[in-house]
Order: sequence, then C-alpha cells, then structure tokens
Amino acid sequence: MSNDDSRMRGSVRHLWEALFALYLAFLGVVSSTASFAVQSALSRMEYRINVFLHLPQTDFVSGYFALWAPSVAGALPIWLVLRLSARTRLTQEILRSFAGIVTIAGPFVFWVAGSLWASADGRSFWPVGWVHGGAPFEMAAAITCAVLFPSGKWRVPSWVGALLVTGHYVFWHFARVNPYSNPSDPFSPVAFGTPLGLCAALTWGLYVGRLRRAETLGRAVGR
Repeated sequence: MSNDDSRMRGSVRHLWEALFALYLAFLGVVSSTASFAVQSALSRMEYRINVFLHLPQTDFVSGYFALWAPSVAGALPIWLVLRLSARTRLTQEILRSFAGIVTIAGPFVFWVAGSLWASADGRSFWPVGWVHGGAPFEMAAAITCAVLFPSGKWRVPSWVGALLVTGHYVFWHFARVNPYSNPSDPFSPVAFGTPLGLCAALTWGLYVGRLRRAETLGRAVGR
C-alpha cells in the first residue's frame, strides 16, 4: 500500500471522528431541548454570550449559540477519547460499525424525543400521514443496511450507496424528523441535523470503503 493511500485513509478517519463526535453531541443537545427547562437554560446562556459580545438581540442570531456552544463543548471530549484510543481495537470497531449505525439512526432519535415532548403537551404522539406512517419501516431498512455494510455482506457500488444515504436523510428531512418542530427554528433538528448527519454518514461510508480496500490489498500482498 502506498504512503499516499495510508495518509488519505488517515485523513478520512480524522474527518469521520470529528463529524461523528459533533453529530453525537448535537444529537444529545437537540434531544434535551425537548425539555422546556433545558431550552430556557440554554437561551439564558445565549443571552449572556450575546451581551458579552455586544451582539444585538435579533432573530437572526437567536438560538444558534444556545445550540452550537454546548454541541461543540460536548463534541470535544468525545473526539479526544477517540483520538487517544485511536490504536485500540475497540475504538476501531466502534468507528467501523457502531458509530455509523448511530449516525444513520440519529433522525429517529430526534423523532422520538420530539414526539414524547408533543405527547406530554397533549398532542398526538404519532402524526397522521403516509410519511409518518412509513417512517418506522424506512428506518428499519436503513439500520439493516447500516449493519450489513461494514460486515461486507451488503455490497453495492459506491455511488448507489451514496444515493441511498442521501435519500434516507432527504426522507427524514421532509418527515421533519420532529413532526411538530418549526424547520426555521435553530433548535429544530431539520435546520442542521440533516446536512450534518448526511455529511457524517457519507464520510463513514468513505472510511469503511477505504478500510475494505486496504484489507483487500493486504490479503493480495500476503498471498
């Protein structure tokens, strides 16, 4: 294997670690904002940041510090753990399979968190409509593919896999993930969750693909 291939695979892994850490932290922060108390605390934090930075209190900046400050703060320790344990078999297996499955399943976590909040607010837990009715089946199919993909039992051309992953996130974007959320709300997972999750999932696919290539070349050299 060439040094260029090794460096490229290392770069893809670093990007995958960073995106997964950020997406996992983002998932936790947005899910927690289903609680009014948490959302209020984050809004107060943002107000203090805006005052400290002398930013006007406008809708243009409202909610973004509250969302991204804790997300980045939460992502840093996750990323550090992944970096410090990069050579361990456990971390390698997590990045190869478990982390990808979590990323693919992320929209459903948003869905459940938002639906639980809506149910507590007196609204229907499960909205009516073909998109919402088909959501569990789409997610089950996506997770099944995500489980099979790193094992090598589900082989499709890279471009087909990329289209399927994109279709998965587009589906959940139009399902609005949290069916009661406002897509323009910074706290809504639709605003940033869709592009962040898509980028993370595509990077995972690229990372696993390069691992397979390295393993195939290694077996060929070993013969």
